[in-house]
Amino acid sequence: MKVLHVTPAFYPQVGGIELVVQNLAVHSRRLGVEAEVLHVATEIPELSTLMVDGVKVTKVPLRGHRLVGYAPQMRQAMKGFDLLHVHDPQLMAVSANVMLSGSALPRVLSTHGGFHHTHRLDGFKRLHERFALSRMLAPYRLVLATSQSDAAYFGQYLTPADRLRVTGNGIDVARYRVADRPAEGDVHRWIYWGRLSANKRVDCLIDCVERLRGVGHRVDLLIAGKDVDGLAAGYQARIDAAGLADSVRIAPPLSDADLKAELRQRTVFITGSEYEGFGLTLLEAMAAGLLVVCRDVEPMNGFVQSGVNGLCLDFDGSDADLARLADFVSMDAARQQAMRAASIAFADTYDWPRIAERFIGAYREVLGGAPA
Repeated sequence: MKVLHVTPAFYPQVGGIELVVQNLAVHSRRLGVEAEVLHVATEIPELSTLMVDGVKVTKVPLRGHRLVGYAPQMRQAMKGFDLLHVHDPQLMAVSANVMLSGSALPRVLSTHGGFHHTHRLDGFKRLHERFALSRMLAPYRLVLATSQSDAAYFGQYLTPADRLRVTGNGIDVARYRVADRPAEGDVHRWIYWGRLSANKRVDCLIDCVERLRGVGHRVDLLIAGKDVDGLAAGYQARIDAAGLADSVRIAPPLSDADLKAELRQRTVFITGSEYEGFGLTLLEAMAAGLLVVCRDVEPMNGFVQSGVNGLCLDFDGSDADLARLADFVSMDAARQQAMRAASIAFADTYDWPRIAERFIGAYREVLGGAPA
């Protein structure tokens, strides 16, 4: 079986889709599937190929806008495969160019959270939903929803509905596992790592630290990530104004070695994110043995059970949220160890070797083999 992953984002970019495509290709190859990647994007200047982790990657320029551009060189790049796995949360330029290529190859779609995590181009998105989304979904033999919330959303536009599968993404458990973590950690030592973007609501984390200080809990929070929306200066001003410079630190993205060192010293991963397509970072934190605090929304509240492996909050500034947090950071050693064990066990179910088998099962179903 030879599969081509068609994606709008890949190396050297770093993000959710990029990691999913790379890991799925690598682990599929280990399971006997010939997997390659076709990266289509406006920032690519010319047709080129390279190898990443033993996987051949073909880069094709997308002319025009990232949502409505044209990539004429895709047609040639898609020849010689048995199946296309398209990673296109917008169902716009990438899917449209696959259609325009005239390829008769069977194809499956991964949804990756869709496109409503921001309000940018909201009117255009609504028009796309109303007039184009069902048509863009029609050519896909299977739609692999990244989460239950994705399944509910895309299922509205999919006919027949039996083409829909919930196939969550995976994580590289070994990359985040901390073997020499102390038996008991300090639940006042927190970390957030990921993009600094408006929907991630990093301001809510700063508010949590300030409010806990007001009831006698001094939290140490490290915020590490790429400032994609130009928010870091405002966050720093907020930290300084609240007198939290000794408690909250903002840092650029961490190297793997530096992140591992921080994970060894931290006990809690916290995110105020309003929206996640899947929630990879939550699972990565669990794999490291951290307890997770997140917003009580899908799909994150499907990973985190309050009192079992973390805590779900409303992040609404309420006394109820503060009381839950204060109780959380007051837990004893036995409760902490039980929650850590639950986190690790849950993350293990998303290890890539297991998840890759689910995707391969879907490929076989489409190609006429055994059902997934």
